[in-house]
Amino acid sequence: MIEGPHVCIMPTISQNHNKMDSKLIGKIILAMVEENEQLTIPTFIAFIRQEFGYTITYRTTWLAKQ
Repeated sequence: MIEGPHVCIMPTISQNHNKMDSKLIGKIILAMVEENEQLTIPTFIAFIRQEFGYTITYRTTWLAKQ
C-alpha cells in the first residue's frame, strides 16, 4: 500500500476517453450541428470538455461533425 498524499499533477483529464470516438461525439453534437452548421470545431471541443471533462482531438471532432 502506498502511503502519503496523492500527488497527481493533472487536476483534470486532458486526453480522449477511449470510448469517446467520432461516432459517439457525432451523436452528442448532432442537435447542435442541425441547429447551426456554422459552429466551429473548437466550439465542439470546448462543449465536450465542459460537459464531460475530456479534451478530444480536433481530428476526432472534425470526423464527428461530418
